[in-house]
Amino acid sequence: MEKWISKILQLETKNGRVKLERAHRIGTPVSVRYSRHMFVRFHNFMDRQRVMNAARQLLEVEGEKKPFFQDFSVETQRKRSGFDEPRKRLQDIGFRYALTYPATLRITVDNSVKVFNSLEKAIYGLSARSDC
Repeated sequence: MEKWISKILQLETKNGRVKLERAHRIGTPVSVRYSRHMFVRFHNFMDRQRVMNAARQLLEVEGEKKPFFQDFSVETQRKRSGFDEPRKRLQDIGFRYALTYPATLRITVDNSVKVFNSLEKAIYGLSARSDC
């Protein structure tokens, strides 16, 4: 896994690998189409940052998209899942958005950036626009 990550992301690393504390797969595949999730704990914070930055590019392995996500605490996951409804609306109308850490919705509209840190503010802010 240490060599695979640096090879697939084309990272320049010491000894041709990133140092990991552990890596393991979880669960069973839901279907043949989806592979199992894998958790990776990096030994070095800078390696983790470099991998996450490189993986933000569209990553394709053997013709299949492979997303990389950070693992968040249960509380952070709960906060982030609260933005599912506004994100779906934004996706439907084609707006650019990002969900940043820990749970902040950033929307780009007409080259201006709007930031919402609560679900209520996001829904109110989107409802105020006539094109939403």
